[in-house]
Amino acid sequence: IVYEVPVFEVREFGVVALEISQNIELFEKLQSEESPLIDFRLVQSRSYFCNLHRGIDNIHPSVIRRHLCISSSSGLLSHPDEYFIERLRSLHPKSPVWKNSEQSHAVSLICQKDRRHVIVNGPFGTGKTLLLREAVLLLTCLNRSARILVCTQTNHAADLYVKQLDDCGFCGKLIRVCFRWRKPATMSPQVQKYCSERRRTKAGHEYYVHPSLDALNDTRKPLVMVTTLTTSA
Repeated sequence: IVYEVPVFEVREFGVVALEISQNIELFEKLQSEESPLIDFRLVQSRSYFCNLHRGIDNIHPSVIRRHLCISSSSGLLSHPDEYFIERLRSLHPKSPVWKNSEQSHAVSLICQKDRRHVIVNGPFGTGKTLLLREAVLLLTCLNRSARILVCTQTNHAADLYVKQLDDCGFCGKLIRVCFRWRKPATMSPQVQKYCSERRRTKAGHEYYVHPSLDALNDTRKPLVMVTTLTTSA
């Protein structure tokens, strides 16, 4: 028999609380004296991400034009600054974004000093992760004392950014800021080497701490911190 129940909360020290209805047989088994053998699997709900994409899709075109500088006549992005794109290309000539005119234009918008925010919208598999990775690399090339915070929806996505930056030979300081009770076994060794410091409680439980102010204020190298939206808050 398979039951689908929601996660009520994730507590400290790896304890997961499940919300189980009293009307199902599983609750009665858990209440009995005999300890049943239960195999469970955690599956991420995609409804939250579907709602995010639906929210972007429902934004009025006039709002998108205001944020992305889209021409009302053509519906395309404003004319790219070819001179600035060539300057970026000279800093990172092997970047794959130069093979795509839309991606190279989006990267140039992100890297402009007077650009307050840029919304990049696209379905799964269109290269948004690659685009942001290349934008981070170019921003650190433009400013050797840059401080960049990359926030993702999931730990998997945050770990992926760290792996990609490491594979690209990022020469700055890279820090993966983790949830304090995250288990190191859930990360690959490639990601673990960039995680913040771990300490031990009096009871012997290890946890991650946030980077120190000295590490954040060190401007000798560009700094990129990667974390999730929940942990960044």
